[in-house]
Amino acid sequence: MVPLLYSFITKDAALYAYDKAIFITVISGLAMTLVSRKRSRELQVRD
Repeated sequence: MVPLLYSFITKDAALYAYDKAIFITVISGLAMTLVSRKRSRELQVRD
C-alpha cells in the first residue's frame, strides 16, 4: 500500500499499474474464497 500511496501523492504514472495489480489480487482472492467457502474439512499433515 505504501507504493500506491506514494504514487498517488507524487502523481506518478505507475499509479495505474498499482491499481490494476491490487484489483486483480482482490478479485482473485474473492474468487478463491467463494469457490472454497463450503469446504469444511481441515488440512491434515499429509496435505
